[in-house]
Amino acid sequence: MLQPGYNHSANPDGSTSSLSRILIYLIGAAVLGLIIWLGRGVVRPSQPQTILLYCFTGMQEVMERGIFPAFRDYWEDQNGVEMEFIPTFAGSGSIVDKVIARVPADVVILASEMDGHRLATKALTTVAAWKQLPNMGICCRTALVILARDSDYVDIRGFEDLSEPGLDVILSHPRTSGIGEWSLLAIYGSALGRGYDHSGALAQLADVWRNVTSAPSAQAALRRFAEGEGSVVLAYEANVLPTPQRRRPPGQMVQLGSTTLCEPIVVVLEQNIAEDRRELVHSFVQFLWREEVQRVFVEYGFRSLSDSLNRTRADFPRYSSLVTMESLGGATVCRQQILEPFLTTIAAESSAD
Repeated sequence: MLQPGYNHSANPDGSTSSLSRILIYLIGAAVLGLIIWLGRGVVRPSQPQTILLYCFTGMQEVMERGIFPAFRDYWEDQNGVEMEFIPTFAGSGSIVDKVIARVPADVVILASEMDGHRLATKALTTVAAWKQLPNMGICCRTALVILARDSDYVDIRGFEDLSEPGLDVILSHPRTSGIGEWSLLAIYGSALGRGYDHSGALAQLADVWRNVTSAPSAQAALRRFAEGEGSVVLAYEANVLPTPQRRRPPGQMVQLGSTTLCEPIVVVLEQNIAEDRRELVHSFVQFLWREEVQRVFVEYGFRSLSDSLNRTRADFPRYSSLVTMESLGGATVCRQQILEPFLTTIAAESSAD
């Protein structure tokens, strides 16, 4: 007969209780392992931080092949994390139109300060946004050149010759492209240098425009010329000089005595940058003025802000004089007194002829 208080389900040595505990532990470990295994599909590694960059097409090659890879390596070395660029390349005027339409962008690299002023008038940035950067936001320079087909080369000596009847000039449109704006300033400045007054220089622009076949951007203009269109094309010196990955395009570079010195600017759109990406964006912007990056600009045909670095490239053409935006009165004067009058009146009259 069973004695009161006797547990008939357990062995005297307690082995059944030990087995139960072991079984519970095994089940718990299996459940935990299953949770971890299933969680592999839920937990994701952190995504690289990004910079939304808009840049005019004349700098596409140097950015994609030279500067983007250099900064990615620099950022990873300094911070141990990856980053990515989300770039868009277009004519400088088109970029401004997109930003005005509220397309998101962290940084824009524009072909001229005139385009920066367009953004400032819409309260999307301030002039101080680029003026407070090194060298007042100018990250590099390049001259404007005329590239002519061999058969037309002997007849062209300067910008004044672009008005000769029968000449087909491929020129990026100043409404959409920064090089189009610089081209107008080069033709205008050349006329002033030959003794024309303001009205006469604007008339010279109209004479040249009658020969123009317009393109939307610097790269589109060069591509058309390379495909056989046009007698001449106005191009950035940097896009014509050879680089490690690109040969010189067809045609002859006209030996100009005077031309325009084009000065791209960097503009940071602070209101678009989330706080967790601010350090990344600002680091990239400051990176553009580092000596190793200035060397990259020279390698890809742009003129550095350092004369000593420029002397390392023997094929930079020499000019007797260089017209700058500042020498013509500054960005505001150039836009209000040269560009806008041409676009609103003279170009319209020329297209109606």
